[in-house]
Amino acid sequence: MKKPNLLIFSLVIIFNNYYSFAESTALNDVLKERSDIKLEAEKNSESLKSLNEEKRLIIDKLLDVNKRYDEIAKNQTKKSKPNPKPISPNEIRNFMNNKPMGRCRITPGEYAGEYIIQKDKVKIRFAFLPANSVLAPKLSVIQRGNAELFQIEQPGYDPSATNLPGEMHSIMRFIINENDTAGEVTHAFFYGQKINDKWFGQSSLDPTPITCVLEKTSE
Repeated sequence: MKKPNLLIFSLVIIFNNYYSFAESTALNDVLKERSDIKLEAEKNSESLKSLNEEKRLIIDKLLDVNKRYDEIAKNQTKKSKPNPKPISPNEIRNFMNNKPMGRCRITPGEYAGEYIIQKDKVKIRFAFLPANSVLAPKLSVIQRGNAELFQIEQPGYDPSATNLPGEMHSIMRFIINENDTAGEVTHAFFYGQKINDKWFGQSSLDPTPITCVLEKTSE
């Protein structure tokens, strides 16, 4: 009877040791995984700090790039077209070069830069000032829709005192050809002195506007 009891006792010890070993292994596994997780979290935390610093540097750099971009874009907008330049009557004549201007008939006048412009029964005298004048005509490049145009604008001046502002002015616009020459006239307006409107061919010299070509696109 003692042998079976000894066997049973031995089995109990073996099972108890087995369960103790099993419980200890599970606990060790859990503790090890917990430790690994903490180490990984610490490593990730350091990585996040490093990435956060890199992110801050990238954001600062991006802000600087955006600032430089805005400055360049602003300057580009300012410099998108050449500044208007004074143009001489002789060069204006080259631009006009007997081009058709609607129903207007334009002939050179008696003086340099002077033109006689007739539309139907209305006839006016108009003159462009020299390039060295205070109110000299200006040549510029303007944008109309998707197209660029040459524009010659004679600021308003007083024909009896050409250094003073007045009503005598004009605007002409030309298509820019592929070889950078002036092409078709898209707009031509003159405000000059009415002539040959009185008896015996006398002139009133009244300020009178004539529109030879009206630009299709709106200002």
